[in-house]
Amino acid sequence: MYLQSNVYSEISFYCRFSTNEKDRLANIFWGDSHPLFKHRCFGDVLIFNSTYKTNAYAKPLVLFVGVNNHRVTCVFGVLLSDEIMQSYIWVLNTLIESMGHKHPISILTDGDEAMRQAINEIFTHSRHRIYGWHVSKDAFTHLHKKEKKSPF
Repeated sequence: MYLQSNVYSEISFYCRFSTNEKDRLANIFWGDSHPLFKHRCFGDVLIFNSTYKTNAYAKPLVLFVGVNNHRVTCVFGVLLSDEIMQSYIWVLNTLIESMGHKHPISILTDGDEAMRQAINEIFTHSRHRIYGWHVSKDAFTHLHKKEKKSPF
């Protein structure tokens, strides 16, 4: 799918990108060294979320969010060409590389099917869970009786 993949790693920044068959930018992963370092040390839980083409380039923006030992949020992100399993596999492999091959214990997502398949393939020993907010939102959308909604 991607012909080229380049890595730039400096003391203060980590970046990797891939190009498509027309030699155009397909995906880009970036992260400041401070949150990446903190996540290597304390990255047992990872939130993996994708916005749906809300930026000027109409590309999915994927954010990885973790918390360090001082409960400070660590954020790094990816701009993808699409939201298919192969793109998510690329980004998860890049994440593992940037983390020094550390796998998270638990991953929280919004339940996207392509994301779920990629997580199952790459993070075979991690627990994948769906955000409680998404479960509640779906419950309110699909449950019609008030007594069924009350637990949510």
